[in-house]
Amino acid sequence: MLTVNGFIMDIRNAPREAQVVAYERGLIPYIPADRAKTKANFDRALRGEAFLLVEEYGDRSHLRTYFEDRYSPIYGSNGEVAGLTVFVIDITERKRAEAAIIGARDFHLQLLENAPALIWRASTDAKCNWFNATWLAFTGRTLEQESGDGWTVGVQLNYPFFPGGRNIQDVHTAQSDERRYAQLLRSQWNQAQVDLKQAFNDWQDAVEQLRVQQEFLQAAELRAEIARNQYALGLLTFDSWDIIENDLIAQQRAEIAARRGTILAEAAWEKARGVSLLPVK
Repeated sequence: MLTVNGFIMDIRNAPREAQVVAYERGLIPYIPADRAKTKANFDRALRGEAFLLVEEYGDRSHLRTYFEDRYSPIYGSNGEVAGLTVFVIDITERKRAEAAIIGARDFHLQLLENAPALIWRASTDAKCNWFNATWLAFTGRTLEQESGDGWTVGVQLNYPFFPGGRNIQDVHTAQSDERRYAQLLRSQWNQAQVDLKQAFNDWQDAVEQLRVQQEFLQAAELRAEIARNQYALGLLTFDSWDIIENDLIAQQRAEIAARRGTILAEAAWEKARGVSLLPVK
């Protein structure tokens, strides 16, 4: 027996209709490669192994669907494995949001790639992991050669003391400017990350607000329909009927405003990602 999110079926003797239902619920994929992957996971669980996987399913020519799958064997009274349980969570939207943030990060690196300045990036371990094309052209080395501490190879320090220490002051000024520009770049990068996360959260909040408002509207429409029938039969006063109708109108306006807010929030999210609303020629 197979239990997936509370849906139970016999995967060995299931009729065609049950397999279709399982496919519609995302339990059994139709693509051969995905079916083979699912079968391998079933075999692991049926051998008594419990594990957690993040997997993608679906046709690669369309949008792939991502799931977080937790497999657990089911033991019978004799202590042997009698079936398995799979808890499936659809994490497609989370994966797409992560991909969008990564894409926005790479977009900023593309902007800096050919900037007329020597620009690099270091990770939290103080090791450099990216240099722009201007830097690589200046040093004549590859990104792999410069990464980590490789950029220190062949570094020469020219520190003139004369005339009169003027060049020393120029060096200090240049170093101060370099630190200032590095801090400015870091600040802009951090602000871009905050703007991306805020725009995405605002969009998600707007979508949820629209869903809630649509449920309020459905309830108001049902209430108004009942009130009209009661008023026609003389079971409801005019004042009560008028209050219910006015509430329906208010809910309709609120739903339109929520829909407008969702569209604006989505546009702000697309803008933060750098996606143009105009078709690319």
